[in-house]
Amino acid sequence: MKAAGFSFAIIKASEGVDLPKSGTADYFKQDAYNTYNAGLKVHAYHMFDATSTAKKEADHFAARVDPVKPKICSVFVDVEYENLSKNKDTLTNFVKTFITELNRKGYKNVGIYTYYNFYKTRLNGSKLTGNLLWIARYNATLGMKADVWQHRDTKRTIKGVNGSFNFDLTYNKAIGG
Repeated sequence: MKAAGFSFAIIKASEGVDLPKSGTADYFKQDAYNTYNAGLKVHAYHMFDATSTAKKEADHFAARVDPVKPKICSVFVDVEYENLSKNKDTLTNFVKTFITELNRKGYKNVGIYTYYNFYKTRLNGSKLTGNLLWIARYNATLGMKADVWQHRDTKRTIKGVNGSFNFDLTYNKAIGG
């Protein structure tokens, strides 16, 4: 990845309050260390389920990230599931609770990941200012201000890496270097 020109990776650490499930392979710590040792900036994210309390999810995420916390630059809460509250203020408050709990645990570079339409229709962005923003929009332009823009580049290949990828552009040196 480094040889291909990438400067950072954002690695999934958890989901809800029970991922990874007991008995399943867990590569988060290994991936975080390998990414760091390769000279890339390491960031982590949590898939927000909100079927439990936001605080419990933040506790679970922090427990997963804490062992590699010195290697982690930023953390994100991924808010995109359709089953999340349809009430904009309720969902925004859940996200704020998650972020506040991470701040309380010493995580200062906290952000929100979601896709463009979800951010515009399901979250109250004016109540989430002061946090990093990572927006997915598979379009020719992002169309809004954000720290990171996730876009799909299906023609891009990386020597030695298999699979399809979501590629991100960052506008924030603290994220990408």
